[in-house]
Amino acid sequence: MISLSNEVLQDQNSQQIIRINYKGSECIGVFFLASEGYALIPRGSHESLKEIVEEALQVQVIETTAGESSLVGVLVHGNSYGILLPHIASDEEVSFLQNELGLKVAIVPTRYTALGNVVLGNDYATIVHPKMEKEAVKVIEETLETPVYKAIIGGSPLVGAYAVATNKGVLCHVNSSLSEIRWLTQTLKVEDGGVTTINRGIPYVKIGLVANSGGALCGKTTTGPELMRIKNILF
Repeated sequence: MISLSNEVLQDQNSQQIIRINYKGSECIGVFFLASEGYALIPRGSHESLKEIVEEALQVQVIETTAGESSLVGVLVHGNSYGILLPHIASDEEVSFLQNELGLKVAIVPTRYTALGNVVLGNDYATIVHPKMEKEAVKVIEETLETPVYKAIIGGSPLVGAYAVATNKGVLCHVNSSLSEIRWLTQTLKVEDGGVTTINRGIPYVKIGLVANSGGALCGKTTTGPELMRIKNILF
């Protein structure tokens, strides 16, 4: 079941933010992943969902699984150069994504399964959990073709859950300090950074926001001020 709100925020540069729920959940970041070149949604999704995601993000949309799970946003991370999958992913899932997108796809040798929660990045840099293993960092660097930095955001090592980054900006958990935002902005080589909540006050930004420089999707209860922060920072 897909629920689409009546409000679509669109700016003069054609980027738009569409508010949706997925299977009754506003936590769309759990299920979807976006990069500047593609988006991933769960296999078996309704065709209308694929069309909505394509409209919002202006990229190719691929249906897939990770470890036979629909929790693609939690388990997977990627940018325009490659895709990272957890150790529970199958060889078939790796091959499928390689064939569909023509990108490097790697299973990361780490104990962390929810890569979407412990990896944050864009096409310029990648930030990972401070305890990410050395071998895993090497695979991430080679696959995503970016430098990799270890850090915490807002006091948490769950950098992927606490922030969302595009090639234009980064939005973070409200506990993030000004120095952290400045560092993230410089490291990710983006124009702007800031803090926000999502879905009417939830501080874990990724859980309800999927974005690239072309547009965004967010949960249905995302408020007007939250929408404006997304528009002003990420596009």
